[in-house]
Amino acid sequence: MLVLLAAGGLAASELEIGSGPGRLGPLSWESVEIHYEPEVAAEAGNWRILASGLVGPEALVVGTVELECSRGRLRPTGPECDSGHMSWVGGPLFAMLEADFRLAADDHALEFELVSGPVQGRVRVPVDGGLVTAAVQIDSLLLAELSEELFEQAGLRDVAGELSASLEFSGQRLQGRIDLADTAFDSPGGEMAGFAIGASGVFELDFEGGRAAFGIELEQSSGEMLFGQVYLPPPAEPLVLRAEGRLGADDGLQIERVEVNDPGAISMIGDLMFERGEAGWSLVRANVDSLKLQFPLAWERWLEGPLAAMGLADIEAAGLLDASVRIDGGETGLDARLENFHLDDPQGRFSIDRADGDLMIREDHSSLLLEWEALSLYGLPSGASSLRLAGDGTMIVLAEPLRMPLLDGAVVVERLLWEHAAVEERQLQLDARIEPLDLTELTRLLGFPEFGGVLSGTFPGVSYVDEVLSFTGGIDVRAFSGRIEMKDLAIERPFGTLPALAAQVEFHRLDLAELTGAFNFGHMEGEVSGWMRDLRLLDWRPVAMDSRIYTHEDARRRRISQRAVENLSNLGGAGGALITGTVLRVFDEFPYRRAGLACRLSNNICHIDGVAPHESGGFYIVQGRSLPRLDIIGHRRLVDWPQLMGQLAAMMED
Repeated sequence: MLVLLAAGGLAASELEIGSGPGRLGPLSWESVEIHYEPEVAAEAGNWRILASGLVGPEALVVGTVELECSRGRLRPTGPECDSGHMSWVGGPLFAMLEADFRLAADDHALEFELVSGPVQGRVRVPVDGGLVTAAVQIDSLLLAELSEELFEQAGLRDVAGELSASLEFSGQRLQGRIDLADTAFDSPGGEMAGFAIGASGVFELDFEGGRAAFGIELEQSSGEMLFGQVYLPPPAEPLVLRAEGRLGADDGLQIERVEVNDPGAISMIGDLMFERGEAGWSLVRANVDSLKLQFPLAWERWLEGPLAAMGLADIEAAGLLDASVRIDGGETGLDARLENFHLDDPQGRFSIDRADGDLMIREDHSSLLLEWEALSLYGLPSGASSLRLAGDGTMIVLAEPLRMPLLDGAVVVERLLWEHAAVEERQLQLDARIEPLDLTELTRLLGFPEFGGVLSGTFPGVSYVDEVLSFTGGIDVRAFSGRIEMKDLAIERPFGTLPALAAQVEFHRLDLAELTGAFNFGHMEGEVSGWMRDLRLLDWRPVAMDSRIYTHEDARRRRISQRAVENLSNLGGAGGALITGTVLRVFDEFPYRRAGLACRLSNNICHIDGVAPHESGGFYIVQGRSLPRLDIIGHRRLVDWPQLMGQLAAMMED
C-alpha cells in the first residue's frame, strides 16, 4: 500500500492510497486506487476510487468500477459522497454503465445508491462481513447496451428489445422480476431466433450451503421463436414455464419440478437431472409424470417443423395424447394413451380416423394396441381394424395378423418383425397378401379408367431398410382376361419427398377389345403381351424403362378400327398409314397380321421401335393382312416423352 500526503497542512493535504489484492466482506479485488483532494473552506472535497478486478459473492465477476465524487468526504468509517458519477466496465451484465450516485458510511455499513440512468437502486455492504443487501430497479433498458459476452455465452447475437426489472438481494438470496418487450435475437448458425417477443419472469436464487437453490416462472405472451426445426408462432394464450431445483457444487443440476403449459397444445409436469462433463451438459435422469398433447394445436406449434423436414408438411391432426416418460441412465420407460385421434395428409398419401391406442415401452418388453375406424393410403380406403404389437429389447413382432378390409377384399399382414438392437442394423420385415379385389371399383377410386378383373398378390418377404421398401414376392393382377405380373418391386422414401419406384412388369395375353375399350383409344381385337423392364418412377412419374408390347398371331380375331389406326399413327411417330388397293376412309375396320410398339425411355426421350423393320428404313407398327390391307409404318425413332404422354392423354379424352 502507498500513502501520499501533500505539503500544506493536514486540512489541505491530498491523499492517495494504492492497494493490491484485498477483500471487504463478500467483495474482493485485484487493485484499488483512492485519490482525495479536500476543500480548505468546507468539509466536502473531491475524491476518486478506481477498483479493478472486482469479484462478488459466489465468484461473480463484477469488473472495473470507477467512482468520482465532486462533493464528498473521507471519514474513518469510509468514503462518503453527496454527488458523484460512476463508470462500470466489464461487468456480468453491462458492457459499460454510467450513472450518478450517492454514498454514505457509518460504523456498521457502506451504503451505495444509484440515482440516475436506466438502472437505479441501493446496495448496503456491512463492514463487519455481515449480510450484503441490495435493491435494483431497471426501467426500459435497451438490450443492445448489455454485454456482448453475456449473449455470446448463451449462443446469441443481434439481440434487441427492452428490459425492465426489479431485483432484491439479501445475503445469499436473490429474487426479482424481469420483463422483456419487443425482443429479437438470432444465433450465429441460425438455429435459434426470435422476433417481437413479449415475456416476463419471476425468480428466486438462494446460494446458502454451497448449493444454489432456485425457483423460476417464465411467461411468453407474444412474439415468435425458432429452436432448431421447432417454430413457435405467437401464442393465443401465454406460454408458461415453471421450474424449481438446485445447482450443486459437483456440477449437477437437479430440477426437482418443472411445468410447461402451452394452453390448448402441451402441458407437462416432471423432474429432471443434468450433469456437466467435458462435452457439456447431458440429461441423466427424467421423470415426466404427465405429458398431454392436444391436437391440432400441439402439431401446429411443436411438431410441424420437425415433421415437415421429414416430408410430412401441412398435416391435419386432432385428438389427445396422454403420456408419462421415465429415463434413468440407459433405461427408458414410456406409457402413452391415444384418444379419438385423427390424422390427414393434404397430399392424399394417408389418413386415419377415430383411432385409439395404448403404448407401453420398457427395457425388456413393450406392447402396442392401436384400433381405428377408417384408414386410407394413397386414396385407398380401409375399414375398421386393429394392430397389436409385442416386443423385447431387440425386436418387435406382430402379436396377431393384421387384416385391413379394402373394397370386397382385404390386405392381410401375417408376419411383422422389426429388429432394432443396433441403429445401423434396424430393419422391418413382413409377410403379407392381398385377398382378391374387384378392379372395377379399385380403378374408379384411383381415378384410372374403369375396367374389370381381379387384383391379388402375395408378399412373402417385404423389408424396409434405410427408407427403402422392398418386395421379394410378386403382385398378380387378373385383368382384361389376361394376367399382369409385377416383380422386384422397391419403393424409396414411400412417405417422404420425391418417392422413387423400381419394378419389373410383365403382362400376358390381355384382351385388346377390353383394353382399348377401357382406355378409349379406339377399337382393336386380338391379344397383346409385353413387358416394362427396369421400370423406374420418380415422384410417381416414369423416368426410365425398356418396354415392348406385341400382339399374338394365333388370336382368333385381329382387327383394328379407323380411330385406333389414327391414334397409333400419331403415337408411334408414323408418317401415315400405307393402304393397298383401297382408300382408308371407306372402311371402319381393317384386319391385321401383327402389331406392336417398343419404347426405351432415357433422359425424357423415348426411343421407339415396332414389330419388324420396313424396307423404307422405318418400322412396322401394324402389319396388315388380306384385303383391304393396311400397314402403319413409323419413321420417327426419337420422341419427346412428356409430349408423347400429352398426346396419349388427349387421345383418351376425345
